[in-house]
Amino acid sequence: MKKFNALAMVVAVLVCLLSAKSFAQLYNLDSALMVKEYMAKGFTKDETIGLVSEVKELAEELIKGYMHQGYSKSAAIKIVEEDFNFNEFLNALFEEAAEKAAYQKARTTLAWQKGVFSNPFVDPRDKKTYETVKIGDQTWMAQNLDYHGEDGYLGLCYGDEPKKKIKKPENCKIFGRLYDWNEAMKACPEGWHLPSQKEWQTLVDFAGGGKVAGKKLKAKAIWTEYDFTKNSPKCGTGGTSSIGNVGGTPSTPRCRWTRECTDDRGRVTVTNYNECTTDEYGFSALPGGEGADNRYRGLWNLGNWWSSDREYAFILGYN
Repeated sequence: MKKFNALAMVVAVLVCLLSAKSFAQLYNLDSALMVKEYMAKGFTKDETIGLVSEVKELAEELIKGYMHQGYSKSAAIKIVEEDFNFNEFLNALFEEAAEKAAYQKARTTLAWQKGVFSNPFVDPRDKKTYETVKIGDQTWMAQNLDYHGEDGYLGLCYGDEPKKKIKKPENCKIFGRLYDWNEAMKACPEGWHLPSQKEWQTLVDFAGGGKVAGKKLKAKAIWTEYDFTKNSPKCGTGGTSSIGNVGGTPSTPRCRWTRECTDDRGRVTVTNYNECTTDEYGFSALPGGEGADNRYRGLWNLGNWWSSDREYAFILGYN
């Protein structure tokens, strides 16, 4: 995570995070959306209402508990909303009902139930489709958002210069749209939201922490490869070394290579290195660059994603 002055006219890409079920959704048991969602998992309408009612009852008990500790009702509700993972509890209830044949059939067809990939999401505003991925307890868009608003003026494509009437829609198609922070806060479709700094950190921690998360979250292709061989460990004192060219040519950057070390007695030690991106979770982060004051930088080798916390952004570089 990077802290910076977001008051400047900075533009950056964004991905949206699926929002947890709100209290309003949980209490509205006749909601057509919820009934349809849970019936798709193999449950009848009555079973769906029963499962959601269990979550509602638990939430009410937690609220009462905080109120007994002296919190106001509104404060207690806020605490429960922030700390209680309704989706996780619902998933546990679904697991308890796994003996149902209809539910088992739904599990095989809805990949997100397995905690890997979700179904594609179609943005109802412009009918564009986004791949989604479930990583840990979070469901993310696996593509940068490309929504230009109802009036067509929300955000920019990398390289756009509106005053000069220069447009680069091909960059939006590949890398998504660049937004300033105020635009980013309202760009996500209903049911999704701009991730907070804490939610970004949850993703980074799940992927193994700051030192390795970038390698696991970046797409395998498109990034301009960094020549990692120049940072390769040196051979010991008195030895000589040579770098083998694996996956490239001497004139192109490489992320995978071998190093041979020969000591002063002629013994040869061969070490293989691999710093290539793996896209281990299907997040497929792309280097959409960033911009400020109508100047752009970083396309193909830098990704800068907005956070709902104004001073923070999630940064991935080519190395």
